[in-house]
Amino acid sequence: AEFPSHDEVFPLLRVPFHNICVTMPRAPDSFLRRCYGASWSSEVVVWTHGGGTRRVLRMATETYSRLVADLGYRPPCALSSGAESLSAVGLESPGNLQEQLWDTLGWASPLPAFADDDSQGASEAALGMLELVMHRFQLGKLASAALAAASPCGSSHLDRLRTNSGAFVEIEEDGPSLFLRGVGTSDELDALGKELATFEEELRSDEGQVPLASSSKGPAASTESKGSGAA
Repeated sequence: AEFPSHDEVFPLLRVPFHNICVTMPRAPDSFLRRCYGASWSSEVVVWTHGGGTRRVLRMATETYSRLVADLGYRPPCALSSGAESLSAVGLESPGNLQEQLWDTLGWASPLPAFADDDSQGASEAALGMLELVMHRFQLGKLASAALAAASPCGSSHLDRLRTNSGAFVEIEEDGPSLFLRGVGTSDELDALGKELATFEEELRSDEGQVPLASSSKGPAASTESKGSGAA
């Protein structure tokens, strides 16, 4: 009873979390009720793992949210690339993030300790566990300029691609070329390809260029990583 059942977890769902989408169990309510009681969604319990001096604070979720906002808390925002997001919190490389997650979360870290031995294999294994896929879409000249010129946290273009597809997106450089890296379900990446094709056609139209014929799959993906559990 302490662990979620198969039907409570699968099929996994994709839901908005700040300015990205994340994966969550299909029906978490019954599991959370078993673990934390009927008030799990309406009451916040703040406590420490200390010894005899433990102090437990309980308050309504609305009250807690208002208090942390008054103290200056602001929700995190995914930047235009993984490197920029890491740098914004004082981490200069994925290796720094891997080490910090392993030190704080141990075996529960989403980046395993052995990732350095085969980072590509570890990434594909993690994607497979989450039933996600990765595509790299090569960007045309106009799309590269439009996306590269956007401000990191407020990119309306990147936000549009994220919002309309549900996929996580970031810009990657590979020599002189720019790519749009997308991570999501197969349906989300199909939607991302179509949304990117529409975006590029709009840019060409604004420049007075003749739109190129687009396929139903959108821009061709240069690479694809798919875990064993991906659809």
